[in-house]
Amino acid sequence: GPTSLQWIRSIACRALLAPLLLYTQLFLNSPAFADYQLERLWPSLQQDWGFEETRDIDHDAEGTIYLLELFNTAVVKQTSDGRAITEWSSPDPPDPQLAAPGRIAIDRVNSVVYVLDGGSGPPGTGIVFRFDLDGQFLSSFDASAPGQTTSIIVDDDGSILVGYEASAGIDTTLVRYGSNGAVLASWDKATLGITGIGGIIRIRLARNATTLYALNEGTVFPFAITDSTTLTVLPSWTVPDIDTAEDLAVDPAGKVWVGGVSTGSNIQLARYSPTGVPEAAHTLGRQVTTVRGVTVLPGGNIYIASGASPDPAIGEVDVIAPDGTPLNLWTAQGTGNGSFQDAPDVAIAANGDVYVLDVGNNLVQVFDNNGIYQN
Repeated sequence: GPTSLQWIRSIACRALLAPLLLYTQLFLNSPAFADYQLERLWPSLQQDWGFEETRDIDHDAEGTIYLLELFNTAVVKQTSDGRAITEWSSPDPPDPQLAAPGRIAIDRVNSVVYVLDGGSGPPGTGIVFRFDLDGQFLSSFDASAPGQTTSIIVDDDGSILVGYEASAGIDTTLVRYGSNGAVLASWDKATLGITGIGGIIRIRLARNATTLYALNEGTVFPFAITDSTTLTVLPSWTVPDIDTAEDLAVDPAGKVWVGGVSTGSNIQLARYSPTGVPEAAHTLGRQVTTVRGVTVLPGGNIYIASGASPDPAIGEVDVIAPDGTPLNLWTAQGTGNGSFQDAPDVAIAANGDVYVLDVGNNLVQVFDNNGIYQN
């Protein structure tokens, strides 16, 4: 009958599952399984590593670095030498969620992190998010009404300047907001005198105490900051030392640094006086697909966030001295000793040496058992 059939099925199921359950229990509780733990990792890293498409970079008053990751929709906070501190993403619902974080700006006076959703790559929502320096969500406001956002910076008075893409039928290029999202002032492209190829304007912004700089299509447009509602147009200048200029930053001495990519896909970096006089130009030997963010720390070192070559989804950060000397590279891949471009296999020799097949660099790399590069 049905009762007997159910009993037989129950016994059969238990008979089939018993060996599996016993094996699982013994395996999971075995000392060999329980004792496995990460012992070492190389290249030598202090934390989980690798950036999923970096989109922008900035620093706080103490020189701590803040990176935006597009794929992880996250803010990554690190020391200036690359050690992880923390990271965070969207606030909890029902607050707005990050969709395509594109630009970041640090209020170094009031210790607030501003994240602009949009402005680099995917359009995003145009919402501005406010966090404290540890990632605690403070508030947000919608800055999408004038059009597609392109850039964001914070003034010393705590107000926020947001740049917009101006094209046919869309003239608003720059808006100043209060920290609560109230519009304080706005400027169109004609008032600012900013021109672009085909009328399209995608400005990047940087500033010092008295001057605002906007970068568009290889031209720097400076403006004297008279007050919160007044900008005075100053003479613009081109950046011939950069083949494709993509971002700019102002150092503590007031010098303007422009970063970009050469026609040969190398990182380019140029320094100009506040009035546009060329002072230095550097081309790094390493290739990238794009430069996405430039910031200059109080000590003068320049940090460049870029997309790797040939895969822009791999985020990288170059640390450059003011004289153009490369100081450090934070990346998930590389061409130097101990870095890999594509490592599909590994083998261990009898003496404990580790052999790594590095296809992208056409190499076999050898390490000792502690992960120290040998040859």
